[in-house]
Amino acid sequence: MSGPFETLATVDRLIHEPARFAILTALAECRRADFVYLQSLIGISNGNLSQHLTKLHAAGLIDIEKTTRGQMPRTLIRLNRAGRQAIEAHWAASSRRVARLCDGANALVARQAEGNRQQDCVCRSYPSQVTWVGHTHSDESASWRADVV
Repeated sequence: MSGPFETLATVDRLIHEPARFAILTALAECRRADFVYLQSLIGISNGNLSQHLTKLHAAGLIDIEKTTRGQMPRTLIRLNRAGRQAIEAHWAASSRRVARLCDGANALVARQAEGNRQQDCVCRSYPSQVTWVGHTHSDESASWRADVV
């Protein structure tokens, strides 16, 4: 696959699913997290979080430790070495994909705007966000803006 939009087909869907991506990103920033903390941070139900954790655990990306605190059960989750490598690789691949998408989008807009009197399309990539802003002006004056964070 060589086109910029075809690069999306190579996304690791286990990691890229929004809730699992949020879980792994949160776990990458701490040694371990409590189930209740993850639930409140991500904002999903107990059942959904439990299912996502089960999938990540089955894939070998996280370790789950069930303990008790006094009389209350407590579930602690931590990102293991394989999980840390997977999320870091996913971040790096995502940055490359975004750069390719921006390049492809800029080229597409430039080709489409050849007949227009004015054309401006800029894609700026930053470590934590991507901003893609484009404007095209013709006799019918159309403009658009897209920000991806």
